[in-house]
Amino acid sequence: FCSGLETLGLSARVPEAERLSPLTTIAIPDGVDDAAGRGHLLEHYGLEIGGGLGPMKGNTWRVGLMGAGSTERNVKLCLAALREALGQG
Repeated sequence: FCSGLETLGLSARVPEAERLSPLTTIAIPDGVDDAAGRGHLLEHYGLEIGGGLGPMKGNTWRVGLMGAGSTERNVKLCLAALREALGQG
């Protein structure tokens, strides 16, 4: 998932050695509206991701890929949805 984020110009908030596999925090690029991006994913793809909390509110997305939902198909779906939400495709 993280290597796919990099192809979109996105980066994980946490250094690789400290990441938790089921939860990825993503730095929202400057100029991208947090709520609008999350709303697009929910409305068009049925994907619900979390916004940042505390000092990360408005500048971080929290994506959970765990359990039965943690499949290659869902990772690709999430990346494609993010690409579209960012206006890249």
